[in-house]
Amino acid sequence: MRMKEEVKTDLIKKYLPPENFKVIVPPVINPEVKVAVQENTLKRDARLSNLQGQVAAVISILRLQMTRYACFVMFFIMNQCQEGSFYC
Repeated sequence: MRMKEEVKTDLIKKYLPPENFKVIVPPVINPEVKVAVQENTLKRDARLSNLQGQVAAVISILRLQMTRYACFVMFFIMNQCQEGSFYC
């Protein structure tokens, strides 16, 4: 079952890559190059750029979830240390 295009586009817009990791953003083709290449090459580039944008959104979502999980684990460990359950 595929995700609807509008849902996919909303997720990509919502989960932009962080400022310090812009290397995962797909590059934009130069106008000079765009004029010189064939139509099928431009279509292929557009598909690959779209796919790379989706991968960037997934990486951003995973980064966010991992950060939240790490904060939860640290909070849990700190509480356990205060209660004497763990050796800290």
